Amino acid sequence: MARQSLTVQTQKTLATAQSDNAGLSVTFAAVDATNGDEFINDGKTTIRLVGGASASATVTVQNPSTRDGMGVDDLTITIGNNETHELGPFPPGFHQADTNKIYVDYSSGTDLTVAVVSLRSA
Repeated sequence: MARQSLTVQTQKTLATAQSDNAGLSVTFAAVDATNGDEFINDGKTTIRLVGGASASATVTVQNPSTRDGMGVDDLTITIGNNETHELGPFPPGFHQADTNKIYVDYSSGTDLTVAVVSLRSA
């Protein structure tokens, strides 16, 4: 099956959030632990992960880039129970060359949610 394509949400700048008193909020979705997730990399995008109370998971962000002809390791972290992590922004070249997308895989999807946010400057 195909990867779940995550919608990139545009984050307000802090100045805009303060002026309209609306705060900074994003919408989280369940991860697709079976097929993995993907999102477009623009060099200003981060991925936010929130682990629930029932399970931890290993998250792997695939890194297809090379340095001096050698492969660069994937980014791998463990999200524990009730932990929140933010990864990125990811530099150009960190994405799949044919799609400009970043691929994210999970050891488990139990009680793990994700949001992808594009950061904007003031």
